[in-house]
Amino acid sequence: MPISRRYLLVILSLLLAPANASAQFPAPVPRPQDTASAIAHPSRIRGEIGFGAIRGIPTGEFSDFLDPTWGIGGYLSLSGLGTPWLGLRLDIAYFDYGREERRLPFSETIPFVELDVTTVNRMVSGFLGPQVTGQLGRLRPSVRVGAGLSNFNTTTTLESLTPDEAMEPEIRASTENMDELTFAWTAAGDLAVELWNGGSLYLSVQYIRNGTVRYLLEGGLISNGDGTYSMSIIESSANLYAVQFGLNIWTGLGD
Repeated sequence: MPISRRYLLVILSLLLAPANASAQFPAPVPRPQDTASAIAHPSRIRGEIGFGAIRGIPTGEFSDFLDPTWGIGGYLSLSGLGTPWLGLRLDIAYFDYGREERRLPFSETIPFVELDVTTVNRMVSGFLGPQVTGQLGRLRPSVRVGAGLSNFNTTTTLESLTPDEAMEPEIRASTENMDELTFAWTAAGDLAVELWNGGSLYLSVQYIRNGTVRYLLEGGLISNGDGTYSMSIIESSANLYAVQFGLNIWTGLGD
C-alpha cells in the first residue's frame, strides 16, 4: 500500500499543476490608454471635402485690367498619409470676370423678334499638391502648394428667339470666341474651426500664379457693322490672390 499511495500523490500533483500555474500567472489585461487610443483614433486617414465662395483679387499687371471678382471653389483632401500631418489636396476654382447681356433684333426686316445674346468671360483653375496640417484644439491650420492648369475662356451664347419673357430661355447657338490654357502653380494657407464632430468653417488665402496669358475682357468683342466682329485681345500677367471661405465635412477612412 505505501507504493500505491506514492503513485496517487504523483498523479494528483500533475493534475493540479496547470491550475496553480494559472493562479500565479494571470492573463494580461489591456491597458486603459490602449483602449482609449483605439476609441479616439479609429482611423489614421482622414477624407475631407469643402465648398465655398472665393474673392479673386488681381495683382501686379493683372490689376490694371481687371477688378476684384467673385467666384466659387471646392476641394478634396486626404490627410494622415504615412504621418498624421501629411496629406494630398485637389483644388478647383471658378471665376466669372466679365459678362455682357445684349438684346438684338433678329434682322432689320423683323425687328419685333429679339435675340438674347450673352458673352461670358471665365477662368477655371485646378491644382494638385501636398498639404501639411496641424491640430490646436478645435483649430486646424494648414499650408499647401500645388501645380495644375488655368483656363481663360470667352463664350457667346444665343439664349432665346422669342419676345415672351414668361418662357424659359433656351440656348439655340453657342460660339467659343477665345480659349487659352496655361500651366499654373499655387501656394496657400488655411485655417479651419471645428463647429461639430465632422464639420468645420474654413478660411483660405491663396496665391495663384498663371504667368503671361492672352484673354478677353468685357467689351472685348467688337461688331464691325458688316456681319463680322473683331477681338480686343489683352496679353499680360494674370496672377491673383484668392480668399475663400466656406464649410467642409470630413470623415475617417480605413482602420
